[in-house]
Amino acid sequence: MSDLLLAIDYSKSFKYIGLVAARESVIKSNDFLNRSSWVKHIADLPKREKVAYLHRFPSRLARVRDYLERILVVSSIESANSAVTDLAPTTVLVDDTLYSHIHHPRKVRESRVKERHRRVLVSLADNVAYYAYWVLEVRKRPRELERILK
Repeated sequence: MSDLLLAIDYSKSFKYIGLVAARESVIKSNDFLNRSSWVKHIADLPKREKVAYLHRFPSRLARVRDYLERILVVSSIESANSAVTDLAPTTVLVDDTLYSHIHHPRKVRESRVKERHRRVLVSLADNVAYYAYWVLEVRKRPRELERILK
C-alpha cells in the first residue's frame, strides 16, 4: 500500500475544517489528474463563479470520489487532530494558518506543496471546508453536506 496523504484546510475561523485523504500512488495517476482538472482553489474564483462552482461541487466531486480514501468535515482543531490520529497518514498537508495546531511528525505547509497531485488534494480539502460553510450557514441545508462525505 502506498503512502496515505491527508490534506487539511479550513473555512470561517476554523469553524469548518475539511480533511481529504488519499493514497499518493492513486492521485499521482493520469486518470485522477484528468478527472480532477475542474478543481480550483475556492478563494481564486470571482464571486459570481464561486456560487456556480459550489452548486456543481457535489456532482464534480463524484468524479474523483473513488480515488479518495476519506472526506471529512469537523468543527474543531481537537476533532481534526483526532481524525489525524485515527487515519494515521504518512504525510499531512496543512493550511499555513492551521500548521502549528495540527499534531503530526510529518506535516507540510500548504504554501510549500509544489506537486500537482498534492495541490489538487489541498484544493479539495479547501473546497470541502468552504462547501460545508456554504450549505450549513448560507443555504441551511445540512443534508447536502452528508452527500459528499465519505
